[in-house]
This record gives sequence, structure tokens and C-alpha cells, in this order.
Amino acid sequence: MGFFKKSDITKLYEIGDELGSGNFAKVKKAKRKAKTADVEKEVGGKKKVVLKAGADMAIKIIDKAKVEDMGDITREIEIMQDISHPNVINLFEIFDEPKKMNLVMELVTGGELFDRIVAKGSYSEKDAAQCLKELCSALKYLHEKKIVHRDLKPENLLYKGKAPGAPLKLIDFGLAIHVPKGELAKEVC
Repeated sequence: MGFFKKSDITKLYEIGDELGSGNFAKVKKAKRKAKTADVEKEVGGKKKVVLKAGADMAIKIIDKAKVEDMGDITREIEIMQDISHPNVINLFEIFDEPKKMNLVMELVTGGELFDRIVAKGSYSEKDAAQCLKELCSALKYLHEKKIVHRDLKPENLLYKGKAPGAPLKLIDFGLAIHVPKGELAKEVC
């Protein structure tokens, strides 16, 4: 599919405001430029258009100078390339630049599960059941693919949108690993 691109990301995207940040990465809102080609991804054995011109996206900008082991970033990318589920964040493109690695991802605007729980004060049993149903669906999918997330917490569950009933999306695969059949994950994170 040509997932890795060596070109400047600003040729295809207009980079906007910062949405969040972590130890070695920032996430910014971006818009795919109007005169760009569609991006296709193989889903279920068929090619499907996943990025159109003018689409709003999120770009995780990783500062390579702050990363101790680029193998960790490579592992995260390999895992994200291999997954497609309604309750897991989607990765569409990667732009590898000399000082940065840019991951073009699905934009989710509904905020963290943690913040929504705090804002409401508490969740009803119905709300909690829906969250758990979506999280369990994502985890079942990942575990069937022999992937362990290893960083589950309310901050890594974002709502797709602000509307009630918007689906949850599991994010941040920086600690995720493949566990081969018959082996156990033993490393403490």
C-alpha cells in the first residue's frame, strides 16, 4: 500500500491546532488538502477509500530525538496497520521525516471517557454497560489477532464525537505487542 512516505506532510495536509500531547508526541488537527488523491486501504480483502480530499484528520507528530528506541515506534505502527475495528482508532498514512514521524489518524472529537465521567459525576449502569460492551468488543478483536494493548485506562478511550451514543475508540498503541500463540506476555509496563 505504500504506507510509509518520505515526502513533506505539509504537501498533503494543512496542520492546525494542537489536540493533545504526551512525552514524545503531539497530536494536531489537520485537513487533507482539496487537490489530493484518495487513499485506499484493504479491508476484508477489498480496497476501500479511507481518505478523501478535504477530510479532517488527526496527526500524531512524534519527535524522534525524544524516542529512546525507534523500534517501539515501528512496533506501534506495525500493529496499527494490522487492525481495523469500529472501536479502535484508525491509522491511514505515515510520513517519515528526518526529525519527525507523522501518523495520520482518524479524528475523534468527543473527548476522553475519563473527562466525560468526571463531567457527569457518575455513569448510569446503562452508560457503563455500553462503554464496557464497546471496550470488550475492541479487546476481543485485538486478542483474536494476538495483540495486547497493555495501557488500558480511561484516558486512552476517546469518544468519536460529542453526541450521546457516539462510539468509544481505543487509542495509544505505544505499549501494545503481538504475543505469539502459546506464549505469555510477562513484561511489566
